[in-house]
Amino acid sequence: MNVDGLLPTATGRALVTSSPHQLTETDKTPPAVEPLAIEKKSVALRTGRQEILNGVDVRALTPRYMAEFSLHIYAAGAIPYEEYSVLAYQPELDPDYDRTIGALTGETATPDKERDFIELWEDRLSFELRHGARNSKTVIQTERILGVLKQLSNPTEITT
Repeated sequence: MNVDGLLPTATGRALVTSSPHQLTETDKTPPAVEPLAIEKKSVALRTGRQEILNGVDVRALTPRYMAEFSLHIYAAGAIPYEEYSVLAYQPELDPDYDRTIGALTGETATPDKERDFIELWEDRLSFELRHGARNSKTVIQTERILGVLKQLSNPTEITT
């Protein structure tokens, strides 16, 4: 150590030594944190019994809303990530839909038109059962998603 309390380094610069700092009460107390203002949506998660629906009809949702609503279903623990990613993907939200899928089907994207998602998933399950293996991953995944959507459309209230 040289005379000024500085330690020489390999590049010729000096490091300043410091004395250990004693924590005071103000250092130990975390700063007050303002609670985040959470915008109220039609979907609410409540403690205890988790409720996903609050005035949402899965038989009349737009693809745009389903993309958002599926996140709430996933966050509530009703579906795993794999089902969430399948349910959240709405092809009509793709900017190239009209040039790709729409060009093949002859339909334009209408992401703000309401649809019966239970009927859509029943049709998808029927297609998968006709054209795929009965116990394939896609069939099982589709059955689980359909089951959750049916439960959401007709929730059971149990009181104790």
